Amino acid sequence: MSYVALGYCHLSLDRVVSAENAYRMAILLHPESIDARNGLVNCLLTTNRFAEALALLDELLQSKPNDLFCHKARASALQGLRREVDAAIALETLRRMNKLDAAGMLSLGDLYHNLGLHNDSLGAYQQSLAKKEKLSLTRYARAAKVLINRGSYGAGFKYLEDIEKTFGKGYSDADEREIRMLQAEVRLATGKQKEAADILEGLISKQPLDGEALILSAKLAMEELDYAKAALRFERAAKLPDFEVHALVEHSRMLVATKDYQKASDLLERAQTLAPQPRVARYLQAINNLKLSARKSL
Repeated sequence: MSYVALGYCHLSLDRVVSAENAYRMAILLHPESIDARNGLVNCLLTTNRFAEALALLDELLQSKPNDLFCHKARASALQGLRREVDAAIALETLRRMNKLDAAGMLSLGDLYHNLGLHNDSLGAYQQSLAKKEKLSLTRYARAAKVLINRGSYGAGFKYLEDIEKTFGKGYSDADEREIRMLQAEVRLATGKQKEAADILEGLISKQPLDGEALILSAKLAMEELDYAKAALRFERAAKLPDFEVHALVEHSRMLVATKDYQKASDLLERAQTLAPQPRVARYLQAINNLKLSARKSL
């Protein structure tokens, strides 16, 4: 067995040190071996030795300036070093060579987003979705979430529609749920509470124990002054371990709005027992002060 093959076997089994030793031995015996050098680069990237990987890649690109592997690996090394401008340039170079795949296009979109180049970011996300090779729907949904979180609601909603058109019905229940939650968030942010509520009701009817949907639905009901419905939704969410604290805190906010300070205080104390948080402690103290003020005014 050659050292390159041995290195590949070790790396596939996550034995990175052994793989690196094998690749280095292969380079000693065959200095021009591309596979050996590429394997060594993979070992360096896997162990987060980005500066060392970058130095090796720059050396390799001097002799092979159009090497696709080296350009992709160089972009990864630059991202690892948090040199976002240089990483974006590296990926943009690949795009102009027409060699940037869908995953790379999403990474380029993320970099442009981080650099505040929002139009370029959107363009990269759209091009990723238009590529023939398809990633998981979750990867594209994450890009939509980036757009929504930065306030690009129109672009985010359009991207969600494009995802649905691209995938048709070929996605799982979990993927559909993620898309619907993002759509609800967009509608909430753009003042379309009724449409958001309809989406959330659909999600809850399919999955009655969807904690995130229950809490968001409860907050919407609270805005509509339907406190009974909101309380039921908060209570149901509070029975789910992953959402209990969040539900208790949000429920307490509603109780403060209705001036039920004692019950609000009780719920926050329960939340603090489960997962103490400084901000919740401050909120609890403020509610206790309100309780005292209310008693003094009687």
